[in-house]
Amino acid sequence: MFFFYTHRVVRHLIPVGRYGIRKINETQFYQNFGYLGVVGAGAWWFGAAYAWWKFTRFTVHKFYRHVIQQNRNWIHENLEVSRYGNYVYPETLLASEDSFHASPDKKLVFSKPAEEFTYFGPYSAPAGAA
Repeated sequence: MFFFYTHRVVRHLIPVGRYGIRKINETQFYQNFGYLGVVGAGAWWFGAAYAWWKFTRFTVHKFYRHVIQQNRNWIHENLEVSRYGNYVYPETLLASEDSFHASPDKKLVFSKPAEEFTYFGPYSAPAGAA
C-alpha cells in the first residue's frame, strides 16, 4: 500500500507524459524545487519500491519455509542423517510408504460392520413420522 501511495503521489508531482508535459523541467514541481526536489521525489519512489520488493521477497520466503517446508531444512537433514541413499522422513504422511494393504489391521478394519449414522437436527423427521 505504501508503494502504491508513493507512486501515485510522485506521479502527481511529476506528471511527465500527461497533460502535454514532455520534460521534467516543464513541471510545476521542478519550477519550485529544482533538480534536488526531483531527485528527492525519485529517491522516495525508489525507496518505496525497494521496501516493497524486500517485503514481497520476505513474505514469499517465509511462506516457503513455514508452509511448504514445514520449518525444516530438508537438505541439511538429509546430509546429517543419511549419507547413503535417500532418506525417508517417517513422521510425514506423504513420505511414508503405504504398507497398510499388507498389514493385519486392514482385515480388521474392513471386517467391522458399518456404523449407522443418525441425524438429529432441525431438518430431521419428527419422531412419530416415518
